[in-house]
Amino acid sequence: MRYSALPMRIGRTAPDSLLAALCAVLALLAFHGVVVCEESAAEAGLGTVVSEGPVDAGEYVVGPGDQLLIAILGKTQQIQTVPVSPEGYVLVPPTGGIDVGGKSLADAKTIIRRTLGRYYHDVEIRVVLAELRRFEVHVYGAIENPGTYVVNALTRVSTVIQLAGGLAEGGSRRSIRLLSTAGETRIADLVRFDVLGERKWNPFVADGDLVQVPVVTRRVVVHGRVGLPGTYEFVEGESLADLIRISGGFLDDAIRENVEVRRFLEDEPSRTRMFEVDFTTDPPVSEETDLTVHPEDEVYVRGVPKWHLHRGVTIEGEVYYPGDYVIEEGKDHLLDLIERAGGFTDDADLVSATLTRRGFGDEAIDREFKRLQTIPVADMTDDEYAYFKMRSRENKDRVVTDFRSLYKDESGEENILLRRGDLIEIPRQTKTITVSGQAVNPGKIPFEEDRDYQYYIERAGGFARRANKGKIRIIKAVTGQWFDRDETPLEPGDTVWIPEKSQHDYWALFKDFMTISAQVATVVIVINNAGR
Repeated sequence: MRYSALPMRIGRTAPDSLLAALCAVLALLAFHGVVVCEESAAEAGLGTVVSEGPVDAGEYVVGPGDQLLIAILGKTQQIQTVPVSPEGYVLVPPTGGIDVGGKSLADAKTIIRRTLGRYYHDVEIRVVLAELRRFEVHVYGAIENPGTYVVNALTRVSTVIQLAGGLAEGGSRRSIRLLSTAGETRIADLVRFDVLGERKWNPFVADGDLVQVPVVTRRVVVHGRVGLPGTYEFVEGESLADLIRISGGFLDDAIRENVEVRRFLEDEPSRTRMFEVDFTTDPPVSEETDLTVHPEDEVYVRGVPKWHLHRGVTIEGEVYYPGDYVIEEGKDHLLDLIERAGGFTDDADLVSATLTRRGFGDEAIDREFKRLQTIPVADMTDDEYAYFKMRSRENKDRVVTDFRSLYKDESGEENILLRRGDLIEIPRQTKTITVSGQAVNPGKIPFEEDRDYQYYIERAGGFARRANKGKIRIIKAVTGQWFDRDETPLEPGDTVWIPEKSQHDYWALFKDFMTISAQVATVVIVINNAGR
């Protein structure tokens, strides 16, 4: 039977022998697992240790402070937990000490078993990492909260950066330096780790490491059809191929044969030159011999035009199967789509049905309309205002077609050839006329054939007190155009608009009248006196 390793917390006051015994029992139960006996996080003043998985014995480096559980099983039974001393030794009787400091956990286990094997025969020797060591690392540079932080031996650089509050503005993610107590330098590149998942670029910190975060001073840019286009920190010696990889790689529609690179000239830093790189081979080839990244390089990855373009149209409303449909441009017509959508329902209002052509910009720019949009209405001439109203009401994307004639139009003029992005809307029959404005009871009136506007006004209770009976207008449901009351027959959905009489300030009119009268009288008197 296999048992899982169970983490356990032992208070500071627990006897050392009890701690060792409990760890030993858990180690034997786990058999092949790893047991970590940790102090209470609250008592230790540390955050809870979170592991990213089982310890890799080949990667983990043993150091001072680690606790190793050693079990000798057989005729001789001996279980003990021993710490790694500050000098890197574990003291296991009857040996004088075994040097394991700086060695991988796998190597340390081998050394301990081999050494103890000289003293014990016909036994099984097991070595388990019982507790991780804790130590200090120092973080400085372009970091929000530089200082000293307590971590464990499974803490990576990214976690240390988070503990220190994250990077400050301009802080490097690609050139973080780890300076060891022995004077060795390692580099962490968190961009490569995040994008490519390469663990070696997000290494574990070691005892006493100095973590230096420099400020980014040089950059490169990747444009176009890659997964993550944008600006990236320049890294010395990085290849253009690696730069493409960390920018998310080529998208499916990327043209890889001639990726363009713009590079500043070293002897004339104000001038640039362009060259192309063929990424269809491995490694890439180019007339340019130096395919490493230079500071301020700009890489342009173009795409295949209309790659896997969604050639779809939408039909909404009163058809049996509304929704999105894929069409073959240059072949499919309006009637083809309606038949694929199951045809019109009995409630379809073919008079008000519309075909809208979206997003093609076929119409030339109307500069006059654009000019009028910037002018207050009060400053327009009568002709300008009339043109402005007309253009404001137009639906420039609407394709004129008579849906009622589709099935009987032998010429095919109404059966429009469809294009990508077209929207076909088939509304439900309203079968009403709307009376709006100065009626006693404005609202919708059921439509009846061969009835004029007066009938619907009467049905709406007649004219209100302030109705302007001479300015009645008919607003067409389909086009939104305004007509005089006798210019067009009413159709379902139309609106009868009754405007309000203009309000007059009679006192002001009286004063104006008296002023003008006085002026006229004065003129008459002057003329009469001049004739005498």
